[in-house]
Amino acid sequence: MSIRDWDTEESDDKWAAPKRILIVDDLKDGADSMKRLLEMIGHEVYTLYNGEEAIEQVGTIKPDVLLLDIGMPKRSGYDVCCYIRGQPWGKDMLIIAITGWGQAVDRRRTKQAGFDHHLVKPIDIEVLKSLINAQFIKRDTNDGVSF
Repeated sequence: MSIRDWDTEESDDKWAAPKRILIVDDLKDGADSMKRLLEMIGHEVYTLYNGEEAIEQVGTIKPDVLLLDIGMPKRSGYDVCCYIRGQPWGKDMLIIAITGWGQAVDRRRTKQAGFDHHLVKPIDIEVLKSLINAQFIKRDTNDGVSF
């Protein structure tokens, strides 16, 4: 399926309406590639490359969706998530861990920090689409957290 197919009238599996998405990852190439892909689909996408920048700028950007790496310089994704969840504007934000860490202990830590979901790199774009759609298309029926 091509990127354009995801957003056509014929598709039963559309993306939710365009969202403001922030990607925070110290691997610039991966973050920039994900940004380009999500922009092609129609989302408004921002990128930052460390946790400190994220804490400084997330309150200004106020994304609908945050794709957040865990192991970053300056501040970890755990720190960033805990900070955001402590802000009035951050309680309902969809925060997805995008990380190379996939052990059970890693998943427990992301859940404890306040992440909504935990995806292991390389991520499957269809899984990401499903998580975003579950939050924004089917909000009333999405009462769980997937780990």
